[in-house]
Amino acid sequence: MCFSNGHPIYWPADVNKQPDCINFFLAKGIARTQVEIKNYADLSSDHLPIIFQLSRPAILSKCYKHITNKYTDWDYFCEMLDEKIDLSYKISTSLVLEEAISTFTKIVQEAAITSTPTIKQTSKPTHSCTKVVQVAVRHI
Repeated sequence: MCFSNGHPIYWPADVNKQPDCINFFLAKGIARTQVEIKNYADLSSDHLPIIFQLSRPAILSKCYKHITNKYTDWDYFCEMLDEKIDLSYKISTSLVLEEAISTFTKIVQEAAITSTPTIKQTSKPTHSCTKVVQVAVRHI
């Protein structure tokens, strides 16, 4: 199995060059749930070393819940925002600003959830490497 975190590890000083991802690990007989790969931010270098952490128990990764998907009705989403956002709101203090931010966030979340149908989860195999790394490994 090929493992990579998919993040750039080389940050060139030349602004005309793009960050590069060249590090990956090949392993056999190791479950993806037993591996965690992290960048180690050493600010004294333009290269970021990566750490391959192998664990006997499964490493639980964070699952991020998305409130929109490819079926989101963006026209309906915009209609809901137009309907609910009050543009005449006067912000005079930091407390009022905090309340306005909280209200705005709730309105956006509600609009996104309401305009997005839930989709059935399918179990597709996931890869720990980016497509570029997988292609490169095949050519070795």
